[in-house]
Formats: sequence, C-alpha cells, structure tokens
Amino acid sequence: MYPTGVKGTRDWTQISDVAAIPANAGSCSLSCYVRPGMTGTAWFDDISVVRVVEPALRSVLTAPVYRGRITADGPRLIRARVWVDLRDHDVQAQDVQVTGRLSGVADGKPHGVVTQQPKTDQGTIAPLTLELPTDRLPTGDYRLDIELVRTGGRVISTVSHRLTRLADNDQPKCTIDEHRRLLVDGKPFFPLGMYWTDIQENDLKLYAESKFNCLMPYGSPSRPQMDLAHKHGLKVIYSLKHWYAGSPECPPFIRSAADEEPLIRGRVREMRDHPALLAWYLNDELPQRFLAQLEAHQRWVAEEDRDHPTWVALYQVNEVGSYLNTFDVIGTDPYPIPRSPASMAAAWTATTFREVEGARPMWQVPQLHNWANYARSEKERKQGRTPTTEEVRSMAWQCITEGATGLVFYSWFDVKQNPDVPFDKQWSGLKELAAEIDRMAPMILSTDPVPQPGVKVNDGRPPAWLHWLARSHRGSLYLFAVNDGDGAGRITFRLPGAAARVRELSTNTIVPHDGPNFTVQLDRLEVRLYQIELR
Repeated sequence: MYPTGVKGTRDWTQISDVAAIPANAGSCSLSCYVRPGMTGTAWFDDISVVRVVEPALRSVLTAPVYRGRITADGPRLIRARVWVDLRDHDVQAQDVQVTGRLSGVADGKPHGVVTQQPKTDQGTIAPLTLELPTDRLPTGDYRLDIELVRTGGRVISTVSHRLTRLADNDQPKCTIDEHRRLLVDGKPFFPLGMYWTDIQENDLKLYAESKFNCLMPYGSPSRPQMDLAHKHGLKVIYSLKHWYAGSPECPPFIRSAADEEPLIRGRVREMRDHPALLAWYLNDELPQRFLAQLEAHQRWVAEEDRDHPTWVALYQVNEVGSYLNTFDVIGTDPYPIPRSPASMAAAWTATTFREVEGARPMWQVPQLHNWANYARSEKERKQGRTPTTEEVRSMAWQCITEGATGLVFYSWFDVKQNPDVPFDKQWSGLKELAAEIDRMAPMILSTDPVPQPGVKVNDGRPPAWLHWLARSHRGSLYLFAVNDGDGAGRITFRLPGAAARVRELSTNTIVPHDGPNFTVQLDRLEVRLYQIELR
C-alpha cells in the first residue's frame, strides 16, 4: 500500500489509507519516508494504525459471472459464495444461519429460498455455497438477498445481488459468457493489446501491421481518435480512470464525488455506440479508500451501457477480493524484471484467480518496460533492464495457462523509449508473439470438452515451475506448457488416450511418443505448444 503523499511546502496534511493484511501474515510494518532524489525537510506526527471491523457477511456471485445476467445458455444454477466472519460480533457459528431469497424486483414475488448452517473447520468458519435454479425464471430483473440470521430471527447482516433473465433473442454487442470469455458480436474474442498514452495515426498504422487487436490509451480519446482506431481495425479500451475526486491525477474541475456522476454518465453516453469501443477502463491501482467511488462508477457505467464490460488493473493482488463490486473484468500487473523472477507472472495470475473465486474474467498486464524509464535516481536507472523476448513470451503464456482470457501489455510508449533495446528489435519479437497468441486464440478460448480422464503431468506431480493448459478444438487436443524460469527438467505428459501424432506448433516438429505418453525437456522460460491427434 502506497498512500498519496505530499510535495512542495504544505501545512500539516492528514494521509490515510486502507489495506488488507493477509490472514497468514506474521508481521507488518509501516514506514514514513521521502522518495529518493527529493530534497527538503519532512515532519511526521500522530501516526496510528486502526483495525477496521470486518463485515459479518460477505458474498460474491460465482454464477452468473457477468453482471448477474442469465441467458438461454445459462447458467442453470445461481451460485453465491458466502463468507461468515463473527470475530467482531458476539455470536457463535452454531447460533446463526445463512438464508438466500430470490425475488422479482418489480413485484417482490418469491422465486426460491435456500438456507444453510455455517460450519467450522479447525476454528474457522468454512465458506458456504448457496444455489438456486434458473430454469423457470421468466424474463425480468431479480434480487438475491442473502441474510445472516441469529437464532430467534434477528438479522445480523444482509448482502444483495441483482440478476437479470435476458430474453432469448437478446444479444449485447460485447458480453462475457459463463466461460469468462469476451464475446464480440457473438464470437469469442481474445483482447491482445497494449497501454498507450494517446492515439496518433502514425503509431496506429505501425501497430495495425501486427496481430495486436486493441489498445488502452490513458488519454480518454476524442471521437476522431476513436474513428482512427476503427479505420485501422483496432478496438479501444476507453479510459475513465482519472475522474475520482481526491485521486492524484484528478482534473481540477472535479472537486467532489458529486461532480463525478454527470461526467461519467455523459462520456459513456457519448462513446457507447462507437464501433471501436471494446470496454471501459475504470481504475488504475487506486487504493481501497476509493471503494465507494469505484463502486459508484461501476454502477453508473453498467446503467448507461449494457453492451460493453468494465476492466480495471491493480497491483494490490492480495486485495482483489475487496474490489469485486468495482469491475466486470480484472487485471493485475506483475512487473518483475529485473527485481524478481519471471515466475511472478504466474503467481500473480493464480492469486488473482483465487481472489475472484474463479468467477471473473482476467485480462492480465505483462511487463514490456525497462524500470529505468521510471527511475528517480541514477542508481535505479542503472539497475533497470528491458525484459528479454524469452521472458516476455514466458510471462505471457504463464498468464494464459493460469486462466487469463486477455492480455494488455505495459506498454507501447515504453517499447518506443526503452534505453537498452532498439525499438525495431523489441517490436519484431512482440509481433511474433502476438501472431502466435492470435493463432492459438481459438484453442485457448475453446469450450469443447477435453477427453477424460484429462491430461496428467509426471503422474500427478508436476514441478512448481511448470504451468500448463489443455484444450480441445475441432477434434484435436492442444496442450500449452510453459516454464516460468524457476527450474528445468524432463516432463512426461500422460494423455487421455493413445496418441496418433504429437506436433510442437512453434517449431513444427513431430514429437516422439509412446502410446498415451510423451516426454520432453523443458528449459528455463521455454514455451511449448502441442497439437495432439488421439487414436
């Protein structure tokens, strides 16, 4: 957590923030400091740490995964994951129950009730899953009220979720399906893009020569700039991330939270029908003290635009669960090189997936930049370096094998200014990577069932440095395997049946196999993409 500090000559200024401490933390520290390179004198006084009372009840919809929407394709069950926390409440688990009630918004008509008793596991209250069927729900809006009720009927806490049963012929332009895939005009779409500062046509022409299909410009584009993106066949993730009163980059004409709503709603109405629009970018790493504003922005955008999801990026990877009501799609931004191992990409993606209970799409943000571009001292500048082509490829595939359904790299403007690698060299490698991911996108996003009993690695004991994903597509089995750089060795894959042929796609080589098994050497950072024909 890094609260916004002060610069210049200022009177006493209160600085505060909210952070979640991991449950397994042994200790934590608070540091008051001045950034390297700054001069002057700083005074700190009245430092305090206050424990925030945790809510007794917390819940997330795990089905449906997108804005509570139920379609003809599902889900067949509404699922809500529920956590009960009684540490700050004078009651025991055996004295409460959790009840979920589904009712119509317009008429209040009940459509189902489910009740469960919380259970403890080694002194901790285990999470609950509430389920209600959707097969008989008519078109309309619904409300799922989840109550924590004490013996005797007193309600301790309530959490509500809004749901909508869409008409069978209702197909939003961009939506998220139950497999966490973005659908554009009804077809699966893998967002493959980069962060930009602003849209310039010369850059767009160059960028459009690649298989990158979208961009996220920090400067909220004008309509002519959106037209340029559309002209070059590119989609835009539109940034609204600056418009939070009290945030470091908030424009001066936003002085309070009340100023935000007309601006957000107005801009969404202005741009929501543009053919280049892919999604809305609502948050760039704002801390938890902005949660109320973040939730409001999510609500306003969803009310104004039913056709495009929202996306946010956070470095607060262990706090993502606290932000669940502020986005439709999540991204976290592991930037390890050179200070940490490249395996940070897989670790952060896996943690993010757990934080959202596997129930939200992830468009991850892999590193392209040299940290020297952001150095505040000569020492920092000398310590930086640009990730190698091998590191970038490994980090991208680490994210994909751990569940990402989109990648937005950081950043185009860094690729143009990284001091240690010529632009043409890095851009050439990135174009190759984009082309590779684009070729594999139909397989990555495929929902065809993998033949049972699935794929096993090293008899069920895969090394920690291996990350892999199996997919079926048009009768073939595809296996994506990546080494995160923390080790190397031989890997034996056991397939769900005897193989007729195993082909490694990036090298177009046939791999020897023995019935359902094949063994390969996977060196540090190496990526292997296999197409397998089963007998």
